Amino acid sequence: MKFAFAARLGRGTNTNAELRALLLGLRRCRELGVDNIILELDSLLVVNWLKDGKCSLWYLEDFWDEIIGILSNLNCRVQHVFREGNTGADFLARMGSSGCNEEWLSHENIPMLLKGILRTDHSNLPYLHKYKKSD
Repeated sequence: MKFAFAARLGRGTNTNAELRALLLGLRRCRELGVDNIILELDSLLVVNWLKDGKCSLWYLEDFWDEIIGILSNLNCRVQHVFREGNTGADFLARMGSSGCNEEWLSHENIPMLLKGILRTDHSNLPYLHKYKKSD
């Protein structure tokens, strides 16, 4: 992990949030001089767009054009991960949706729960989600 961030993105679709978060992350990679990256996304739609080089939603084209522009200057591998493999990003997205706007530039400073999630992920241990039973 080079850095992590949580950002309040406001209202919009999950695809909108995926692209905006991707764009924020890519901008930060560029600012930090990180040019070898692996993008792991749980949105198969966005992964396919990146592999095909085109976005099919006109209202996301501004984000899309900037994403493609930044990616053209990076050594980047794009891969789809299932939701269980994206627990750290999901944690940060929940923080952002609750109003947190913060960035962590070192592993030592990230929230304790995120640190545990990343350790679990790094050791290839299964991560269990707890769901409430609905009546």
